[in-house]
This record gives sequence, structure tokens and C-alpha cells, in this order.
Amino acid sequence: MLHPLLPKVYLELIETDGIRIDTWNPGSEEIGWSGKTAFQALELLQDSEVAVIGCELAYIERNCLRYRPESSYITANGSESPADYVRRSHAITREFLERSQGWAEPHEPLYIFGLTAVVV
Repeated sequence: MLHPLLPKVYLELIETDGIRIDTWNPGSEEIGWSGKTAFQALELLQDSEVAVIGCELAYIERNCLRYRPESSYITANGSESPADYVRRSHAITREFLERSQGWAEPHEPLYIFGLTAVVV
């Protein structure tokens, strides 16, 4: 469970601005972020031991969660340190967020991060 490793400010952002995916996928523990808030959520993970292993792009249409085919997945390579993997995962996710602006139009984008703890 990642909860103890997530920064307190990240957990607070979940409570104020996170969009719980279990509204559409019962039992899911995933959190969605609007376009603007996704950048803020990623920034709050910068000094943590939490890597972003993936980012899916979705949107809500007629009260249904719809996924775009574009996504970002980041795996560790054998030659990098855990800290380097965390930094690289954040950089790739930021690039995906920047590149994917407008892809969900005319709907509001919903970004869903896949997170994992990394021993640094």
C-alpha cells in the first residue's frame, strides 16, 4: 500500500481535487486528475520515493468513463538507480501531460497515474 509513502500534501490534494475512479469502476482505488491538477499532483511527488509507472488519459462522456488509446508506461531499466528511475518516470509523465493537452477535446481530460514505491 502506497498511502504511507505519499507526501501529505499529495494526500490532501486527493481529498480536495482528486476524482475517484470507483464512481465508474466500483472497487477501483485509482484517482483521476484534471489537466491542470495533474501537473500539480506530479509536482507534489517530486521529492518522494514514488515512481509513476503509467499514466492513462480518459474523459467522462454521458456519465461514462472513456479511455483514450494514448497512454504512457515507464519501466525501470537495469542500469539506473532507483532514484534515477523515480526522476525519469516523473519526467516522462510530465512530457506525456504536456504532449497530450487537447487529446480529449471537447471533453475535460482525466489523467490517471499508476504509482509504485521504489526503495531509494
